[in-house]
Amino acid sequence: MLDQLSDKSVRTFVYELKNCAIEYGFKAESWIIKMATALDKKNMEKLFYPMLFIPVLPETSIEMLQLVSVRLKSESVNEHHDTAFETSSLNCRFLVAYHPDRKV
Repeated sequence: MLDQLSDKSVRTFVYELKNCAIEYGFKAESWIIKMATALDKKNMEKLFYPMLFIPVLPETSIEMLQLVSVRLKSESVNEHHDTAFETSSLNCRFLVAYHPDRKV
């Protein structure tokens, strides 16, 4: 049941990412996707627009990140490391996506 819910969440999130990318005129593959705590999410909301997120369970956050990156077929998802928002996966409550060139 959890796999079905996570798969549905991933499909919905990827759908929203693709639609938002089309709306704002950039490629869906250019999203930076990472795990974030509530504080990190709040700070990112002040820095980047558009920014999308979904709440995730800490146990499934890494799996969700991998599923989203596979669905988007994006190499930049796995390669980008931002030390300002580095957190351990156990503290992460959100999967956050933002475009690095679109700051507020």
